[in-house]
Amino acid sequence: MGRFRRVLLIDPYYRGSYLGAHRPSPGLGYLSEYLSSRGIGNDVFDMMIPGNRSYGSLRRAVRRMSPDLVGVSMKTYRYRDHYAVISRLKLDFPGAAIVAGGPHISNFRREALDDCPAIDYGVCGEGEYTLAELCEGKEPERIEGLLYREGPVIRENPPRPHERRLESFPFPRYGRFDLFRYASPEIPIISSRGCPSACTFCSVQSCLGSVFRSRSAEDVVDELEHWRRRGFRRFDFADDNFTLDKERVYRICREIGRRGLSGLDLYCNNGVRADRLDRELLLAMKGAGFKGFAIGVESGSEEVLALVKKGESLRHLEQAVALSCELGFDVGLFFVIGLPGDTLEATEKSLAFALRYPVRYVYFWNYFPFPKTEAYEWVRAHGVLLDPDSYLDSGSGAKRRPLFHTREFPLSDRKKAFAAARKVSTKINRSAWEGRLRGLPAFARGIAARALMCADGSNTVVWLVSRIRNVLRPGRTPADGIGRGEAGTR
Repeated sequence: MGRFRRVLLIDPYYRGSYLGAHRPSPGLGYLSEYLSSRGIGNDVFDMMIPGNRSYGSLRRAVRRMSPDLVGVSMKTYRYRDHYAVISRLKLDFPGAAIVAGGPHISNFRREALDDCPAIDYGVCGEGEYTLAELCEGKEPERIEGLLYREGPVIRENPPRPHERRLESFPFPRYGRFDLFRYASPEIPIISSRGCPSACTFCSVQSCLGSVFRSRSAEDVVDELEHWRRRGFRRFDFADDNFTLDKERVYRICREIGRRGLSGLDLYCNNGVRADRLDRELLLAMKGAGFKGFAIGVESGSEEVLALVKKGESLRHLEQAVALSCELGFDVGLFFVIGLPGDTLEATEKSLAFALRYPVRYVYFWNYFPFPKTEAYEWVRAHGVLLDPDSYLDSGSGAKRRPLFHTREFPLSDRKKAFAAARKVSTKINRSAWEGRLRGLPAFARGIAARALMCADGSNTVVWLVSRIRNVLRPGRTPADGIGRGEAGTR
């Protein structure tokens, strides 16, 4: 008999964030599916869904399921809010143990459990095996990747080696999720884990490692085919480096064609590397149903790219963006303001880059100095953090508020850079979406146009237009073929 037999997995609410209930969390989807495959009862409560965001809603869900283990997936943004929620849960349900995982725990480890005494266990890195072994009653000291309490002492076990054969984890069927309550009829796909790139500003490696591991083409297309049979057609590959292994991408495209899967709308909105894109690969992707992707440019300055060890030149980036636009892909560009070595002049080069091409959308992110990255140490040595005690909790959501300054890029210039970037992104994003709205009926164009006037980005309009198109699409909708029992509604 297992130690924990009923697990409730929680995706917390990130107040004030661009994150929203657009689609289910693939991370929790994998955990839930793996627990189910081991015969461990579980359910999922997504607090990002409107109606689920209050603590009262969460408390009712916990009372309804009466779990003996509550799992919370945590990003660092708003972590103090989530510590408060966890502490309230511990007071209201003292009989339930609490385990926390996700990027925040993987990065801060003992510090997180020390800051929040209500957390009984922490899971570092990939959580499937660690969480299952905890539930099945394996002694905590023998579970790799686990943090646990032994009286007043916090113990940290050796890290768990990353699973190289990703087919060992069944892909998510989202049986414990209410798929009807997400804004977009889109299924996220994770076909690989880990990234060998050495970008100094990225914290991904602390969670998923630097070794690239991928699922077979057959397994990936099995997942696409599963959802296509159930009426879904739009998929987003959420990999950190989907195109790293180009031959694997070719195999996926060929397998899609071999099975005759048609009508797919495939995207890589988490971003792909420009130096892996060429005409042959892009044509193969287009033939398989890929419609768009984002490219992480980061900066229009060659000097900044070199300093952050991006491993790409402006020539790579310019060629990839131009070719992708030429071939008709919906291309998005990601830039970061405030990277090590950045200046107002360098930001102006980024703005000029964004305006050179007919891309679908552009985002200028505020650089977030994440501890334990090389770029964070650069900031400590060359700059001044404006709010060192709380920027980790609130800073990542501040898109246009400088978090630090340097002699080369003072506060006054940073404010100018954010203002200019907002104008450019608004111009590009609104122009692109106005083109898309032409295909909608007049009443729908009016609704979406109002949303455009209120948003400098496109997230609001993305889900709004997708919902309108879903309602207006004749015949079968992505929700058809999924009974409420199958969707795991509570």
